[in-house]
Amino acid sequence: QILEPAGRNTAPAVAVAAYPIGVVMRMVRASILEVSGESHIQMVRALGFTERSVFGRFALRLAWTPVIPVLALVFAFAVANPLPVRAATTAIG
Repeated sequence: QILEPAGRNTAPAVAVAAYPIGVVMRMVRASILEVSGESHIQMVRALGFTERSVFGRFALRLAWTPVIPVLALVFAFAVANPLPVRAATTAIG
């Protein structure tokens, strides 16, 4: 009886989160690939930094710049979308 509301809300939560997660992952991946080929990242690698440090301290910091506006749109999508999704899943069963 306690877990019943959680079960009812699982499908709408997965439906709302599935699309934005994929978009953000693609954006981060594309941005990392673009940044990792730049000259200052290659210089950091040549200086002997570990690969983890290169990505964590340098590449990922630069890669988040184009992702932040997409995250703002995803947040707006996540706020506006639950109402129709909840209505559709309630109507189905």
